[in-house]
Amino acid sequence: MKRSPVALFPLVLSLLLFLLLAACNPLHGASPAEGHAGYAEADAAPFASVEAGRVERVYVQRGERVAAGAPLFALAGQEVRTAPDDVEVAEVMVREGETVAAAQPVLSLLSQRQLRARFYVSRDLLKALEPGRAVVLSCDGCGAGLPARVSFAARRPEPGRPGPVFLVEAQPDAPSSGLRAGQPVTVRLAGT
Repeated sequence: MKRSPVALFPLVLSLLLFLLLAACNPLHGASPAEGHAGYAEADAAPFASVEAGRVERVYVQRGERVAAGAPLFALAGQEVRTAPDDVEVAEVMVREGETVAAAQPVLSLLSQRQLRARFYVSRDLLKALEPGRAVVLSCDGCGAGLPARVSFAARRPEPGRPGPVFLVEAQPDAPSSGLRAGQPVTVRLAGT
């Protein structure tokens, strides 16, 4: 049975689209020198009040970056709680005038020391990205490049992703790097 050219059009279009997407996939064909697309992430940690009381003042807003020692919040009649490290405020959980219990989280903070870049590589590139390997992170607002080191490389493929691909994480050498959680990054081997 002979098919008309019109009947073959959806099949040819689907094949071309598949080949285009495969050619554009940065995970499979990229070399470590070309770079890998990823994103920055950090685990948010609750920052709680030590004692119960009424929230007199909240000094920060969601998304704000705060230096170590900067004021975060104060309860009535108590000293001001300050940032334990350079942090980004992930969430403000209470408002001024509200009462909190002892150990109740008031803020959720992202420590700059916990920031890391997460990206995925194919099996053949995994060996070049062993833990301890120097890499450079690039992002908007990060300058020419941030020195970092691979801190984790998965030994098993990531489920649910086309591939197989493996998760790799890299931490900036300097905690106050200008990197923000959720920000897109490009990761390259240092010296390439």
